Amino acid sequence: IMHLTIDRQQEEASLAWRSQLIDGIAREVARDVLYLEITEDANPELIDSQMDDVTNWLDDQGVDWKVAESFDPEDVEFVCIEGGPQCLYIDVGPDSEFSKTLKEKFVNTDGSAKIQGIALKQMSYAVALEHSKRDDPEYWDKFV
Repeated sequence: IMHLTIDRQQEEASLAWRSQLIDGIAREVARDVLYLEITEDANPELIDSQMDDVTNWLDDQGVDWKVAESFDPEDVEFVCIEGGPQCLYIDVGPDSEFSKTLKEKFVNTDGSAKIQGIALKQMSYAVALEHSKRDDPEYWDKFV
């Protein structure tokens, strides 16, 4: 499992940050959301510096982002928190002009990732709504 470096955000939150599930973010903003997911084929020796480059680029573009936890609609009972956040929520709408820039930067014309181990994905608001039970803190009690 890869670890997403969050030094800048840790400083700003005085080490008191709490990452959210990407489907929870979609419900919070009430729309489909774009995110970058660290995939299983990420190079553990490079991923931290690659994600630093990504977050620095987003900062340079004036785009807000935050760390989040991945979500697999096929395996809704499993959330991997060990090893740190596995995705980066990008605060732009999927139909925005900047979403085209994101696709150009992170996705090859054949749909594959331009950066090995970092995939641009979209969480559907409709799918996120189907899993709203996960917003209830008592939902997670059964996993403790």
